[in-house]
Amino acid sequence: MPELQPRPPVRPDAELDEWLIVSDTRAFDPTREEVRIAGRIRNDHRGRYPDGKWVITSALRSPLHLVVPGGTIRTQNTRYRLCERGAREDITLN
Repeated sequence: MPELQPRPPVRPDAELDEWLIVSDTRAFDPTREEVRIAGRIRNDHRGRYPDGKWVITSALRSPLHLVVPGGTIRTQNTRYRLCERGAREDITLN
């Protein structure tokens, strides 16, 4: 049997700086919470946003323990590397 090779690291599509966690309830299932990240985008390799623009991601698909400075998270269609966490407090929308 061939030996399994480790996967190369996945390149993030963009970076988020000054980020914070945004919790919300799902529109069609208010019993379930959705987590998003808000922050200033940098190095958007897809060219969707200019550097420094504030964005809120789509729902997080990565486990919460990966939401740390230096971590790479995945949303519906994008991978972000989280840079420095912002001074703002996390928010919950209801």
